[in-house]
Amino acid sequence: MSTMPPDRLQSLLRQPALAVLTLVLIQALAACGGAALPVAGADAARHERVVVMADGYAAGWPQLPKVDAAALHAGALDEPVLVDCREAFEQDVSVLPDAVTRSDYEAQVAADPGAFGDRPVVVYCTIGYRSGEYAATLRQRGVDAYNLHGGVLDWAHAGGGFVTPRGDATRAVHVYGHRWSLLPAGYDAAY
Repeated sequence: MSTMPPDRLQSLLRQPALAVLTLVLIQALAACGGAALPVAGADAARHERVVVMADGYAAGWPQLPKVDAAALHAGALDEPVLVDCREAFEQDVSVLPDAVTRSDYEAQVAADPGAFGDRPVVVYCTIGYRSGEYAATLRQRGVDAYNLHGGVLDWAHAGGGFVTPRGDATRAVHVYGHRWSLLPAGYDAAY
């Protein structure tokens, strides 16, 4: 059985209906014990699903600036403050390196309104819904806030690292629930 080249598959997956069909086919092949797509193809399908879901959530805040993980890694924003707005049990698994929790951010700003200067604030969660709500609130307060489009899922697909609360590197990521278990190969989902 021949496989489709990953670049051709990625081109087809730009269409949401084909992305869903591809995921169904991947699951069917796995259930039948048949040959599955190469890991790169499966990862591309999962990433496309992350993008489609994140786009749906982002529609709730059409004026809210967003940045994806690839752009963030490429330096799209100068020295951003990363704010994790997930719940503590999610943060107990892992966080983005150098991120602060929402409660720590709020406490630091309450103690010193200039604590982070004019640095842009990038808020993240699993996929962008909770972070979108919080980033919108921050913008109403006059903060230069952005939503990390696709959240920790997009971060993982861009090859981003994660650390435990102690600062040790980890491949474990809390993805909130089964529906959001869309990490690429090499990462371990917790929920």
